[in-house]
Amino acid sequence: MKKFLLLTVVSIVLCSATQSFAAGEPILMFTVDHEWTWQNLSYGPLEMLVSPVFIIIGPVAGVNGGIEYFNEEEDTVFYRTMKSTGGAITGLFIGLAAAPAVLLKGGIDTLTGGAFTTGAFF
Repeated sequence: MKKFLLLTVVSIVLCSATQSFAAGEPILMFTVDHEWTWQNLSYGPLEMLVSPVFIIIGPVAGVNGGIEYFNEEEDTVFYRTMKSTGGAITGLFIGLAAAPAVLLKGGIDTLTGGAFTTGAFF
């Protein structure tokens, strides 16, 4: 498992480096492609404040996805119920994973003053 993760990280770094090299751009770490404004200061606290809401947004989006995108005319009530329930459970797990990620990102954005962000959340 560790070898797979290491191989994945190395391949991502190499792909981004080759794309940057092919475009003729210098390969620099921590380059910022936007100007910092006073609004960047609000990104971190806003993310930390809103991060628990992702736990609620996940199941709501999952139910909507289960009903809207996987709804076929030949589905019975049982299938539609199962699809919406499955979407809600999947959305809950995604929300549980996204909430700490947004909280951590908000903490980093607060410490750096939003210097490396272009917008709130992801």
